Amino acid sequence: MGKILTVFMIDKTEYKPRLSEIWNCFGRAIYNPLPALSIIISRISFIIILIILLQVVIGCASNPSISSLSPEQRARLNTIQIIKGGVDRPYKILGTVKGLSCQRTVNSTQLITEDEAIDGIRLEAALLGADAVINTVCQINSGTDWGNNCWSSIVCIGDAIKYKN
Repeated sequence: MGKILTVFMIDKTEYKPRLSEIWNCFGRAIYNPLPALSIIISRISFIIILIILLQVVIGCASNPSISSLSPEQRARLNTIQIIKGGVDRPYKILGTVKGLSCQRTVNSTQLITEDEAIDGIRLEAALLGADAVINTVCQINSGTDWGNNCWSSIVCIGDAIKYKN
């Protein structure tokens, strides 16, 4: 049979707290007059830590490193065409590619440019073995870009293609 905890208040009245009002800290039962508040605070702390970790992991988006390219991919890099519209030749879409130009800090003097974002598209297309990137569009985000962890950014996307022979 379970034990019943009785708490005697200062005015000598008995109080039987609910199980949710008692928590264990360092092996001693401690009465918590605001159990819901402590649960809410611990959940909020957990959510804040989770958001920070996600920003670090996901939010640090950038263009691929050129060191990840093989010699063949580096040779192809400068021959990849960037085309704003479509093409008349038959082709196969290899995938969507994304390039980014990002101002990481509010006081950064680094300029964001569309050319840097296009270079990111070219790098990703080279990793896929593409001949060209079609349907290329760029967007300037002058406000804070939380998705890429940037104060301001230019994001370009397009479809990497391989021409059919």
